[in-house]
Amino acid sequence: MKNLKIDFTICLLLFLFLLAFPTQSYSINKNQYYEYYNKIQKNKDWVLGEKVFKKAVNKYPDEIPFHNILNYILRSQKKYSEALKQMQPVYRKYPENKDVIENYKWSLHFLGWDKDKQRKKQEALKLFEKSYRLINDEQWGINSWGYILKEVGRFDKSIQVLQNGMKLFPENKSIKLNMISALLLRANKNRDNNMLAKANEDYQRAIKIDPKDQWAILNYAIFKRVKGDFITSVQLLEEGLSRYPENKYFKPNLIHTIFQFGKNEHKKGNIDKAISIFNIGNKRFPDSIWFYYYLAEFNKEKNNYETAAKYLIKMAAKNNKKRDSKEYYHVETSIYHSIKQIFYHMTNNKKTTRIFQILNILQKYMDKKYFILQLKGIQTYHSGEEDKGIDLVYQAYDFLIKKHPQYKDPLVVEFPLRGTYAISGNSRRNAITHAGLDRFSFDFTGITKDGATRKNNKNGMGENADYLGFGNPIFATVDGVVEIVIDKYADLKPSNHYSLVNGNYISIKDNNGFHHLFAHLKHKSAKVVKGQKVKSGEIIGQIGNTGMTTIPHLHYGVYSKDWVVTLPLKFRNYKLIKEDLTKKGKKLNETMINAIPSHNNIVKSE
Repeated sequence: MKNLKIDFTICLLLFLFLLAFPTQSYSINKNQYYEYYNKIQKNKDWVLGEKVFKKAVNKYPDEIPFHNILNYILRSQKKYSEALKQMQPVYRKYPENKDVIENYKWSLHFLGWDKDKQRKKQEALKLFEKSYRLINDEQWGINSWGYILKEVGRFDKSIQVLQNGMKLFPENKSIKLNMISALLLRANKNRDNNMLAKANEDYQRAIKIDPKDQWAILNYAIFKRVKGDFITSVQLLEEGLSRYPENKYFKPNLIHTIFQFGKNEHKKGNIDKAISIFNIGNKRFPDSIWFYYYLAEFNKEKNNYETAAKYLIKMAAKNNKKRDSKEYYHVETSIYHSIKQIFYHMTNNKKTTRIFQILNILQKYMDKKYFILQLKGIQTYHSGEEDKGIDLVYQAYDFLIKKHPQYKDPLVVEFPLRGTYAISGNSRRNAITHAGLDRFSFDFTGITKDGATRKNNKNGMGENADYLGFGNPIFATVDGVVEIVIDKYADLKPSNHYSLVNGNYISIKDNNGFHHLFAHLKHKSAKVVKGQKVKSGEIIGQIGNTGMTTIPHLHYGVYSKDWVVTLPLKFRNYKLIKEDLTKKGKKLNETMINAIPSHNNIVKSE
C-alpha cells in the first residue's frame, strides 16, 4: 500500500507539470504561451523560459512577440551574443516592426557593453554604431555611441554626438558625464601637444557644464599648474580635496603643485618666497617629508646651516616612522648628501662640536650605519684626528660592501685626458676625499716625465697658468647623458691649504645608471649642457682649480646609482712612464690595457 501511495503522488505531480508547461506530447495555443510568460517573468525563471519560447518560435515562426520575448529572456541571462544572433534574422524579416527594431537595438547595445567590459573597444565600437544608427534619437543609444567614440580617441565626433544628446535629454546624467569626460580628454591631448588655447577652451566648457564635477576640477587644476598659474591651481585643488576627500588624486596633486610653485619661485631667484611657500606646504602636510628636504636646501643656500640641519633632522625622524615605505632608503640617501654639504660649511665656521651633536641625533633615526660612519669619519679627519677619521670611513665602506657586494666589480672606462699626468688618490690613506666610500677616485695633475708640474721654476705657489695641466681638455670616459653642469665658480689661486668650498663639475650618467664625476673644472670651460648626449672621447670641459683643491688638477670617480659609493676603475689603455716605487714588476713605457694606475704613477695617454 505504501508503494502505491508513492506512485500515485508521482503521477499527480507529473500531471500537474504537464498542465503547467508545454511539452512535445502536450499541445498548447498562443494564448497559453503568453500566460506562461507572465508566470516565468514573475518567478524570473529564465532558464525554463528559454526552453519554452525556443519551442514557441519554432511552432509559431510568424508570431513576432514570441521572438521578442525570447530575446528579452536571453538578455536577462546575459547571453548577449546568442540574443543578437537570435534577433538578426527576425530583424531582416521584419525591418519595419518597431518592437523588433527595439529588441535588435538592445541586443546590439548590451553586447557592446559586454565587449567594452572585456576591453574589446573596436568590437564595441561597431556594435554601438549599429545600435545608434537604428534609432539615433534614443538617449541610451546616443550615450553609448558618444562614450565609445571617446574611448577610441575620436573626441571631436564624440563631443558632437554627446552635445546633441544633452540638447535632447538635458536630464540624462550619463550623457552629461560622458560629455565632460570627452572634453577633458581632448583638452589633455591638446595640452600635451602644447595647444594650450584650445585646451583651455575645453576645460572651461567642462567646468561650465558642472562646476562641481571632481574630474573637471582636477584636470583644470593640473592644466593651470602646467601654465604656471600655481595660485589658481592650488585653489582648485583645495576645493576638490574639500568636496571629494575620498578622491585619491587631489592630495598628491596639491602637494606636487605647492612643490612646483616653490621651486619655480626659487628658480626665479625669489628664495625667501620659495621658503615661505614650502613652509605653508610643510604646515599643511607635515607628513610629506620632502617639504623638510627643500626647506633644508633653501636655507643652506642662504647660509642658514643650523636651520637647514634642523629640517633634515625632522625629515629623518618622520622617515624613521615609515621603515616599510619604498621611499625610506631613498630619503636616507638624500639626507646623507645634503647634511654632508652642510657639515663642510659648518666645519669652515669651526662648529665641530655642533656637528657631532647633530650626528648623534641623526644616528637615532638613520638605519644605514655606513652613512653615519662616513660622516663621522670625515668630520673626525677635519678635526685633526686624520688616522682615526680614515679608519671610520673605511669601516663605512666595509659595512656598505657587505650589503652591496656588486659594487666590488671594476668598471672599465676610457682615459679622461690626453698627455702626461701624475696619478694620486685611489685609496690614498692620507686623503679623506679618496678614502672610504670615495676610495676609488683619482686625481690627475699635469706633469713632465721628470716630475715637474709647472712650466717654470718660480718660487712660491705661482699662478694657475704656471701649471702644466691648467686648461687642458677633459674627455668623456663613456657614452651617456650629461646630468649636472656646474660652471659658475671662479678658479682659486694655488695654495698649500684647501678650503671646504664648492667648485665646478660635470656629471655624466652612463647606460648602467652610474654617475661619472669630473671635478675642479676651470671657470666657464664647460663644453656641454644638461641633458646633452655625449660619446666617449668628446671634450666636455677643461682642468681648473675650483672647489676643495690646492693646485689645478682633475678629480675623477664613478659613483653608484644612488651617488653613495665609488666603483673600482680600470682604464682601457695608457702608457706607464714612471711607477710607484712601492710597486714592482711593471716595465716602464709599457702600454697598460684595462689596468688600474697606482698612487704616484706617471702615465701618458694619447
